[in-house]
Parts: sequence; structure tokens; C-alpha cells
Amino acid sequence: RLNKKINESIHNLDEKGNGMEMLWSIALEASEQAVGDQALIFLIDVHFDKSFQQETEIVHQRCDQMIEKCMEEMCGAAKGIDEKSQHTFSLLRFNRCLQLLQLLINRFGVGASRIQHGAQRPSIEIHVLVDGSQFFITANPDDSFLSLREKIISRIKVDRSILIFHQNILIREDSDLAKLSDLGIEDRTILHVQQVDHSNIIEHAMNHS
Repeated sequence: RLNKKINESIHNLDEKGNGMEMLWSIALEASEQAVGDQALIFLIDVHFDKSFQQETEIVHQRCDQMIEKCMEEMCGAAKGIDEKSQHTFSLLRFNRCLQLLQLLINRFGVGASRIQHGAQRPSIEIHVLVDGSQFFITANPDDSFLSLREKIISRIKVDRSILIFHQNILIREDSDLAKLSDLGIEDRTILHVQQVDHSNIIEHAMNHS
């Protein structure tokens, strides 16, 4: 299965971080784009663990650590791009590093000490409807859809999976890396959220495709 090696890597992690190198390897070297994308998300989740809810300084420190590691990987990959035998492999690793940096920018905005990406765009308010209740979530148009998904899950405090619909169209999980603005989510956008059991996700997705 697509996620088998990723899940094995996460389950093999211990307090010394053993298994992280394997996860980095999958994220940067997986030949299938879907596997690489999901591994990048897992990589960030594992690296930051519960620090999303901790002090901002801790988030910045961990962000800096990941950026430093990413830059090291990029430098190594750049050296191999000019070598014919290593070009394709090195270019893949280099581009995945760029993708990881973009994902960090989307998730953390411009606040981290080593991610300064110009002036931040004005915040937007997103109207969320779920199980007869409603609330607003403040976000930035440059935020990733994944970050919005996490905010919604945190707000409704559920462990179950959720489906998010925009204009009655399901926003698939393969859009997690996309910016909100790229998905047409803007100020006062209304999103409908359904809480579903994991076993029903595929059925829901097929019915709304």
C-alpha cells in the first residue's frame, strides 16, 4: 500500500528520533508524487509533534531546525544535478526540498525567524457549518488547506475524519498542500463540514466526485 513504508517509519520512531532519516528518505525520494506529498506532511507532523499548541518560540525553533536540515539536503542534491548519472535523482530531491519549504511557509506564515517572505496578505474569515452549528475561522489566503483542516478539527474537537465541502464540492485531501486562495476560498467563504467514520470516507468521496 502507498502508506505502508510511511506508517512503518512513524511506528519505528523512538525518543532518539530513530526512523526520522527513513521518513526523510521517503519524503525526498519517493517516485510517486502522492507518496512524497503525504510523507512531507507526516514529516512535519512528526517533527513538530504537539508543539503546535505550545509556545510560539518552540515552534520557531523547530521550524529553524527543519529548515536547516532541508537546506543541507538541498545543497547535497544540488551537487548531483550536474552529474548525468545522478541528475534525475538529485533533481527530485532538490524539488522536494523546495516543496517542503513552501509547505512550511504555508503552514507557519511569515512568523518564523528564518522564513521571511514579504508582507502577509490580509486575513480572511471563513464561515464553517457543521452538525447544525456554525463558527468563523480566521486564516490567511496563503495558508495551506491542511492548516485550515487542522484548525477546524481543533475547533470541533473530534478524532474522527472530516469531509469539507465548498459550494457543494468535496475538497479532496490531495489538495492539502494547496493555498486557500488557489482553491477559491476567500473572505466570508462558507464551508460545510461532515464528520464521518474512516470506513465511509471513500464512499463519501466517490458519491461527491
